[in-house]
Amino acid sequence: MNRKKIALLLSVIAFFLLCAVVIITYANKRTKQEEVSFISASWAYNYANIDEITEDSDLIALIHVNDLLSEEQENSLPFSIFEVEVIEAVYGCETGDKISIYMTGGHTNQKRIEIKDDPILEKGQEFLVFTKENEDGTYRILSGPQGRLEYKEGVLNSLQFVNDRVKQYNVSMNISVQNQDAKTFMNNIRSIKSK
Repeated sequence: MNRKKIALLLSVIAFFLLCAVVIITYANKRTKQEEVSFISASWAYNYANIDEITEDSDLIALIHVNDLLSEEQENSLPFSIFEVEVIEAVYGCETGDKISIYMTGGHTNQKRIEIKDDPILEKGQEFLVFTKENEDGTYRILSGPQGRLEYKEGVLNSLQFVNDRVKQYNVSMNISVQNQDAKTFMNNIRSIKSK
C-alpha cells in the first residue's frame, strides 16, 4: 500500500473511534441522569396579594444563589440550605449580605426530591424573595412559589409565568407578577414596608 492509502485508512479508523467515544460518553451521561421524585405540599397560607406578603416578610431582597451549603433529612424528607447573596436590599438586610435559605427538597438515596410547584434553588439563579426568619437564623421563602419572583434582565416574573412545572401544579396562585420592571417594583415594596 502506498502512503496515501495508509493515511486515508488511519483517518477513517480515527474518525470511527472518535464517533464511538462520543456515542459512549453521551449514553453514559443519559444513564447517569438523576432521578427526580415529586411530592405535594399544602402551603400553610396563600397570600392574597403583594401587599400582604410584603407586610408579613422579615427580609425582602433581590438575591443571587451562590451555592448549596448542606442537605439534611428529617423523617425521610430532605431539606436543603442554600447560600444566597443580596444583590439589592429591599427590606431587612444590606446589599452584599449573605444569607441562608432553607427549603424542602434535596437528595436522598441517589434521587432528588422536590415539591411539585416549588422547584429547588439552583446555583446562579436570581430572584426577588419574600422571606421569614427561622429560629436558627436561616430564612424560608414565604408560601413556596408565591414568595419568589424570577429576576432576568431587569424584569420580574412570578414562577407560574416562567416555570412549566409551577404553571402546571399551581394554577391558583394569587400573586401574579408578569414582566414588571424590577426597580419600580422594588420601590413599591419599599413604600409598602415604610407605611
